[in-house]
Amino acid sequence: MKVFISFDYEGIGGVTSWAEASGLPEQDRLATEEINAFCRGIRRSVPDAEIVLCDSHALGRNILWDRLEEDVTLIKGYPRNFYMMEGIDSTFTHLVLFGYHSPAGGGGMMEHTYSGSSVYGISVNGEPVDEGIINAYLAGEFKVPVSFVYGDDVTRDFLSPKVPEARFLVSKRAISKFAGVMLPHRELLNKLEREGEMLKENRGTLLSLKVPGRMEIEFRDALQGYMCSVIPGAELLHPRKIKVQFQNAQEMYRYLMSVVYICSGAKEIR
Repeated sequence: MKVFISFDYEGIGGVTSWAEASGLPEQDRLATEEINAFCRGIRRSVPDAEIVLCDSHALGRNILWDRLEEDVTLIKGYPRNFYMMEGIDSTFTHLVLFGYHSPAGGGGMMEHTYSGSSVYGISVNGEPVDEGIINAYLAGEFKVPVSFVYGDDVTRDFLSPKVPEARFLVSKRAISKFAGVMLPHRELLNKLEREGEMLKENRGTLLSLKVPGRMEIEFRDALQGYMCSVIPGAELLHPRKIKVQFQNAQEMYRYLMSVVYICSGAKEIR
């Protein structure tokens, strides 16, 4: 059993705002506690399980390395060509989407898609996608199924029809973008441990990306669209939207990361 955990911040319990997910030491401690509870459950059920944790929020500097459960390999820092999925390969048996959120416009807590300041929406082969679906497509290319998803109730509602055999744990119930109903802390940690224990019983859903395919990305403003249209193969559909054709999931992901890097530079132009 080899588990790849892709960690994001917005969907974990106790978090309601960007400020709380931006380097607060106490909040990082709570995030690490939630990860640890899940990993303890895995190890209780499968003591020799390999666990790789990919810290994938912002610059990847959120999880407290020295407070992680023993023998959990941590991938951290930025930039990374495969960002939220750096390190995924065909040796893994399970993909865990931990702390995930709904897509831009999805109505969940802190909803966005890859870059809240740049991206208005992404579709793949004509279907709106969130970060979870994009990452699951990349894992699917390596034959790794989505086995467990942890996030708010809106995230569950968006993803569950697409990965019906994955288990879900709701971390909180969304009231608005920056408000939600939290479970008691200890109760949530206990639930995470139990889900970790049950992970071995569920192989999950393997998503297969139809290729060759196309990805359309709509931006927040025309500057971002124009700058990203310089990417080889990109077509500017209108001032705020580009289209790219891809041959496989890894190529799709590289296009996406090119957009993220370029949009980071666009912020400096005023």
